[in-house]
Amino acid sequence: MSDEKDVSVAELIDWLRHGSRGERRSAAGLLGRRGVGSSAAVTALAEALAEEGDDTLRRLAAAALGDIGPAATAAVPALTAAARDRLPELRRRAVLALAEIGGPGTREVLVRALTDADERVRRAATAVLSSARRAA
Repeated sequence: MSDEKDVSVAELIDWLRHGSRGERRSAAGLLGRRGVGSSAAVTALAEALAEEGDDTLRRLAAAALGDIGPAATAAVPALTAAARDRLPELRRRAVLALAEIGGPGTREVLVRALTDADERVRRAATAVLSSARRAA
């Protein structure tokens, strides 16, 4: 990968879709920091989130969508599905991302996560719901 500072969002999206495993993972993380305002970045990250085969990439995509925040509302359906995934760490990352993004339907997913089989998912849901309650 070339110098990350000189890479455009469009190039990062291309790497996310077509790069090597390492390039795809790096691109996901960078898009979380640089993809704000890019609906194409949100779409590409949501697609990566739904892919099977690279669980690390899926977790990075969920975290990146959370980093983008409210501008990633188009990814809420993909994150909602990820919150029901077989992988506890992906469910936890999806819960945290949904809390950052907000929007219709996210509170129900967070409340449902309070009864998740995995303690880390339950703790994440408790923390984000508690902090939202304090902020209100």
